[in-house]
Amino acid sequence: MKKLFIHSCCGPCLYASYDAISASAGDARLLASFFNPNIEPGEEWLLRSSAFFDICRLLNVTAEVVPELSNNDEHEALLENRCSFCYNLRLQRSMESAKSRGFNVFTTTLLSSPTQNQGLLRRTLKHLESELSIEVYYFEVSKNEYESKVRELKNRNIYVQNYCGCYGSLCEREFDKYGLLWR
Repeated sequence: MKKLFIHSCCGPCLYASYDAISASAGDARLLASFFNPNIEPGEEWLLRSSAFFDICRLLNVTAEVVPELSNNDEHEALLENRCSFCYNLRLQRSMESAKSRGFNVFTTTLLSSPTQNQGLLRRTLKHLESELSIEVYYFEVSKNEYESKVRELKNRNIYVQNYCGCYGSLCEREFDKYGLLWR
């Protein structure tokens, strides 16, 4: 029996990805695993993990949350290499967890997000797929479909974040909001 491990960066991306993932999964056993230790601040991590569980209940998907936040060394590396460090950290640990638990297919909801660096993400997945010998399921979600799914969640009063999650993306959001006030 096929067992599909879904690394979930957040609930909204899982919701946007679900149709594409479930269409190919057939009768596979699915596990959605929220692993995103780079979220800042800690309160934001709590909001996102709670929304993730709400969305998993809505989709009737088995869920787990990996309760981990980055340590100081990881924070330093994240600030220097941002997306590449973050993809490697989350995807490698998630793929290792999937493989050690007998999952034979892996995917990530990061593939659905129009704000992610899809080229870098896919290169990272290809490298890890080869290195760890676990099949990766690749899919695409159009920007219009993604935005439609996010609107659905907002209409259901489920929390939807407005930045990627790391400190760098939080600073970018704040600069976009208040940039004229900063020197």
